[in-house]
Amino acid sequence: MNNTNIENVVLKFVILLILVYNIFRTLTTEYMRLRLVISSLVKYSLFCIVVFKYNI
Repeated sequence: MNNTNIENVVLKFVILLILVYNIFRTLTTEYMRLRLVISSLVKYSLFCIVVFKYNI
């Protein structure tokens, strides 16, 4: 393997790492957002149950 070959492989590896990192970051932010939405839905449904049960 000559120098340009090694540089090519390293460059491809770095690009792959950056892509994987970006995908992972996007997934984690989406997951956090989803958890927020789900917790809000749960709170809202609990509130509705309490309101309808006790007719407040």
